[in-house]
Amino acid sequence: AAERAVALWAEMEEVGMVNAVSYNTTIKGLVLQGDRVAAREKIQDLRATGLKPDSATFNALLGAAVTAGRLHEVWSIVDEMDQEGVALDHYSASILMKVARKASNPHDAQRALSVLDRNHINVCEDEVLFNTSLDALLRCRDTKRLARAVEEFKRSSMRPSVQSVGLLIRSFGALKDVDSCWALWRQTVEHRG
Repeated sequence: AAERAVALWAEMEEVGMVNAVSYNTTIKGLVLQGDRVAAREKIQDLRATGLKPDSATFNALLGAAVTAGRLHEVWSIVDEMDQEGVALDHYSASILMKVARKASNPHDAQRALSVLDRNHINVCEDEVLFNTSLDALLRCRDTKRLARAVEEFKRSSMRPSVQSVGLLIRSFGALKDVDSCWALWRQTVEHRG
């Protein structure tokens, strides 16, 4: 399979069809195969062509580093994204919420949670981010950010899944907001039967 991929890449280069999407797809494939060195080389190749890495370029590396528990690498990737002006997207933020949930070091957990303080991150725009954020905030007992996430939910048009409802009920409980807990429960029962 690797030989076919190399041949396809050469053919794509020959006819001028290599673009950011093909680089990102290849980088993700290399990361999934466990070849971080080749993935990093491919990012350098991307830059050499005049293309710039985007969040998709880094998300594969970020996800692999989190899964492997290489937190120093996670922060190195986040720093690299910041230096290159690549904004964290909802996928990046969801990956970092896994760090907050799993971190044994409170500093790492808080650094991951601080991603939610960036202005462009709205936890309600993506349900995976919403759920991973609530779960991380609950585990870390970060009631300040939890209250902000719940307020974002209340202002949003998001229709929560069953998993989200469960996390919201736990969140309202942690915030001692019994009225909102009951309101959500009544709304859920009315809409879901």
